[in-house]
Amino acid sequence: MNAAAPRERVFLFLQGPHGPFFNRLGKMLRLAGAQVWRVGFNAGDRAFWFHPRSYIPFRGTADTWKDTFVALLADKGVTDIVLYGDTRPIHAQAVAEAKARGLTVHVFEEGYMRPYWVTYERGGSNGNSRLMDMSIEQMQAALANSDMEAPLPPVIGVICASTCSMVRSITGLCCSGTATTVTFARIGACRSPRSSSCTSSGCC
Repeated sequence: MNAAAPRERVFLFLQGPHGPFFNRLGKMLRLAGAQVWRVGFNAGDRAFWFHPRSYIPFRGTADTWKDTFVALLADKGVTDIVLYGDTRPIHAQAVAEAKARGLTVHVFEEGYMRPYWVTYERGGSNGNSRLMDMSIEQMQAALANSDMEAPLPPVIGVICASTCSMVRSITGLCCSGTATTVTFARIGACRSPRSSSCTSSGCC
């Protein structure tokens, strides 16, 4: 795992879910002190990325993607890659190249609990998840130490704490203050900072 200090981290986002989630995650990482870049492959990628200066359109072919990606890693000094689904060809190539260079790979997926949820795992998901290296007994032992109560679907629910926890997990920094304490509705609509739905001490 990459041991770079949080403020030296450089995140390269690839394809994400439909909607503004990746854009908002990138914004929170920038507020935490990291550099953030986004490679886009189509108009949809561009439409939901609202930071034009960090957007890098890929205009090549599948045959040129690997070389382009490797060049971007070197040019931007990338320490982490972020993607949604690790088995689509462009992502599988990127993951292989990133791991070969010791970079941290952050994978989001549609979720083991569906609908409404996405999952986040480092290194890989589904068949590439570290869960595949655990026995049933190890999984049971881990679950015994966790909160087994499933939260309600976030139709209007607050996920500020989990989002801040994600940023803290990725960067090592705690997001705090009104600039980074936000809540989201299921469709990604941003609600007011430090909503009354949050804890009194904020998301962190």
